[in-house]
Amino acid sequence: WAVILHPTNRVHLLAFLAGIPLRAGWDRKLGFLLNKKLFHTKDKGEKHELDYTLDVLRSLDVPIQEKNTYFPFDKKANKRVEELLKNKGLAEDDKFIAIHPSASCISKRWPIDHFMELIRLLKEKTNFKIIVISSEAEKSFVKRLTEELDVIDLCGSLGISELGSLLKRATLFISNDSGPVHIAASLNTPVISIFGRKDPGLSPTRWKPVGKQAYYIHKDAGCRICLAHNCQRGFQCLGNISPQDLLEIVMNIFKGNNDSR
Repeated sequence: WAVILHPTNRVHLLAFLAGIPLRAGWDRKLGFLLNKKLFHTKDKGEKHELDYTLDVLRSLDVPIQEKNTYFPFDKKANKRVEELLKNKGLAEDDKFIAIHPSASCISKRWPIDHFMELIRLLKEKTNFKIIVISSEAEKSFVKRLTEELDVIDLCGSLGISELGSLLKRATLFISNDSGPVHIAASLNTPVISIFGRKDPGLSPTRWKPVGKQAYYIHKDAGCRICLAHNCQRGFQCLGNISPQDLLEIVMNIFKGNNDSR
């Protein structure tokens, strides 16, 4: 079997040329090379990506036992993170909030000034240390934040395994809509994901974090049609979310009474 969860021309072609008897996936991007295909409706965003993915297995009569996401925990990575935090001045029992201010696309990026104000508020209202993370490629976007505020800068310092170890230890993770959000959710770390775009295929309905302690915030800017990264309104949907909005969710999480999942 070739169970293709993310359709690409290359993967469909390779599965066909390899002579794999059963090739299952979505009917797009050379989908005619599949012999078990589903009509592609993900762009409608009618349900979560998790269920779209499981639909491929359902089409093969594979029983779904549970829907929990999983991230492998690496002991070696955990040791490296412990040493890294120790070198940054964190004691083993120090609590911290991890923040990811960047994202792969401009349409996902909450304004950096908002993140800076949120960090100031968190420092006023809590005793937690603040750790800022990003990929190496996105360090320039968050440079002003890490230079102007008293935070622990781990931008570009973590691989995927180390990121998992860091988020496992975090008291809370706050991030734009991005991959690390789903890692945190799979580790049962409380996580807040910030969403702007309302296009059905890009909205929280399809991409929000899934888990018992997974939360998100989204405000509709009243756009009739969402142009995503081609926005002509300066990403007002993201700008409309204030640092105080995030702080309120944070404090409710710490009080144990937040229902904004």
